[in-house]
Amino acid sequence: MKGLIINEYQKTLKQTSYRVLLIIFAVVLIATPLLNLVSEKLFEGDKTAKEIYESHLDTAEFYKMMDDELEERFWLDNASSAKFFIENSLEDWKASYLLTGAVISFLPDFGSEERSGYTYSDYHLRARAYEILIEGKFSDAELYNSSYWYYLIEYFESDGVYFDGSEWIDEDGNAKEKPLTDAQIKDLSDEASRELEELSVLVIDCTAEKVLKQYSAYAQSLKSLAEIELARLNASGAEQGEIFAAQRRLEINSLASEMFDKLESEIDSLDDWRFDFCVSFLYAEQIHSAFCAYPVSEKTFADNKAQEFYLYETYSDYVEELEKGRSDAEAGIRVAHYAVMNNVAPEGVDSKTKYNIRSEIMSVSGFATVFSIVLAGMIVANEFTSGTVRLLLIRPKKRWKILLSKLTCALSIYVLLVLISTAVLSVIEIMLHGVGDAFTPDLSYSGGKVVEIPAIVETIYTAALAIIQSLPFIMLAFLLSVLMKKSALALVVTFVAYSMSATVQTVALLLTSEIGFLEYTILPYLSLESFRFSASDIAIQNMTYDIFDLDMLFGSITPSLSSFSAPLGIALVLIHAIALGALSFLSFKKQQIK
Repeated sequence: MKGLIINEYQKTLKQTSYRVLLIIFAVVLIATPLLNLVSEKLFEGDKTAKEIYESHLDTAEFYKMMDDELEERFWLDNASSAKFFIENSLEDWKASYLLTGAVISFLPDFGSEERSGYTYSDYHLRARAYEILIEGKFSDAELYNSSYWYYLIEYFESDGVYFDGSEWIDEDGNAKEKPLTDAQIKDLSDEASRELEELSVLVIDCTAEKVLKQYSAYAQSLKSLAEIELARLNASGAEQGEIFAAQRRLEINSLASEMFDKLESEIDSLDDWRFDFCVSFLYAEQIHSAFCAYPVSEKTFADNKAQEFYLYETYSDYVEELEKGRSDAEAGIRVAHYAVMNNVAPEGVDSKTKYNIRSEIMSVSGFATVFSIVLAGMIVANEFTSGTVRLLLIRPKKRWKILLSKLTCALSIYVLLVLISTAVLSVIEIMLHGVGDAFTPDLSYSGGKVVEIPAIVETIYTAALAIIQSLPFIMLAFLLSVLMKKSALALVVTFVAYSMSATVQTVALLLTSEIGFLEYTILPYLSLESFRFSASDIAIQNMTYDIFDLDMLFGSITPSLSSFSAPLGIALVLIHAIALGALSFLSFKKQQIK
């Protein structure tokens, strides 16, 4: 048997076509992390104030060439907002937060509620927009159709009268006079200038210590309000659902308060990943809502099934899904708290070395699968095409041993390619990005507590998933190679199936809620990549809107793969691969070789 396997390796490596494929694979393997690096450089997020300033000047120059004075002024004003950080020699982290992120996520008690999503540039542009309006050089129509309109909303939409791009009209479409007097416009301009000046002073004076102290106080105030609300509900004999939700809100705010207290005592620059992470945790409304959810009564469910609960067949289905969502949200919340308190960044949140390695393993394994499908689809069929199958069978070797040697060759080469890829990609990524979080433990929530998993274990698990998910397609190519005796047919059919697998999986996921038994077929598990993300991973990434989001990947109406069983999926994939292999051996055993 050993001699047969060695012989198959030798025959495979002697064939020019396989050697060419191996060379292409090596090129893809090395190029993948390099291309990712180029992509990251092109789309890297944080820029210095100087880089932002120069970028806005370039845009202003473009509009000057286009003879568009308003847009030129708009981008010069944008540049002026960045110049503020340069002239005052402010730290780059301030520019990063205040020019590209919402002011509310930096200074939570500044600004009115309706402008809580504004950046420093937005406040700057709002003040400049009113100055231009008062200047009177441009008409309402010109301002409305420029980039300034967003910052003049209070002017263009006022007291049931609004500007439609050409004239002032009321809600009935009747033409009206300009609703605001010059004095009222001046008041709006003064308010915009005052807010900009107030924010500018805060930006110059603030330090990381002050910002963290402010957030600690803010988180503590939310905790105190939650305590008061819970006490009120208990005293008034409120419904169990209200009390449950209030208890959970208190729990969240208590955790947030602990997290910001920890930051206040440990970090001195907001470049630390934990600041962004804690702010995201504080405002993760979707995760918080899921964590606090309590099922409505069975009567309420029945009364509102047609409108609110139409997706659920029964009350028990509704309760089961709600509790599953609550469990997933809790996993994310607990892991997030543990990560900050112990300074252990979840995958992809700080350094992306570990995430890059794992995503590249899955990407490169796809090309290894193509190579292995070609090998499996030709390794038997070529013997029939060339007529050498008769020479094999006249040897004193049983048919199953001959076939097993060929299958072992095809599968072992695939496994070796994936394992070599894992090692090579890890080395290249560490060389390109530094060690980073490559050896930082992964966090998971299990048995009511957060556990640390060695990074190498999760990376090996990723490689194992890559190997397992490709086995059915390799075995299909092998079976068709035996049955059809022609490699071209075997390869065409297998590649069609392989290329359609992602679409079939997505459709199966969409139909699972309607056709329950699909969950127990291989269709939702044709790709196992998503199973490397636990419920806590998904919740954390939804908090930070970073790296990946399964709802974006599969669509909001698709059930998250976290609701499916990874062990069941792996078992189903392996069962189908074994079944295809068994059919190959049965077919080869009974074939008449002429």
